[in-house]
Amino acid sequence: MYLKMALHSSDVSNPVKPLAFAKKWADLIVDEFYAQGDAERDRGLPISSFMDRNKGNLPKLQLGFINFIVAPLFEEWASVVEEIEEECMPFLRVNIAYWERRQKLEERRASAAPSRRMSAASNATATPVTSTTPIQPALAEEGDATPTPGQE
Repeated sequence: MYLKMALHSSDVSNPVKPLAFAKKWADLIVDEFYAQGDAERDRGLPISSFMDRNKGNLPKLQLGFINFIVAPLFEEWASVVEEIEEECMPFLRVNIAYWERRQKLEERRASAAPSRRMSAASNATATPVTSTTPIQPALAEEGDATPTPGQE
């Protein structure tokens, strides 16, 4: 059983690694998801869950993945392998905090979008907020520093 658990852990381990690495892999994976959704759309098929780039929410996707798959698995590992708590769990906590901040930003954008779009209609120089609006660099980099093992 431990061998199967170790293999599965290695497959889903990106969120227990440094934030920059975890973010890069999250982007690569969501690109693959969206490519599948695009192919399904092109073929007239129903788009699979999480695969529709028009409805995508990377922070929500990552938090669901972490909270329902990665965290429970690594919490079990940490209960039997001390090094997991020391080496992996600090990175997991940093990654969760990062994606929670990103999700709050997405929610603020979504709630602000209708009012900004309305003001854009009355003011030709206003820029509507959309889901593709890039994160402001200062906020995107906030919390990117990852702890060394054993620190938080």
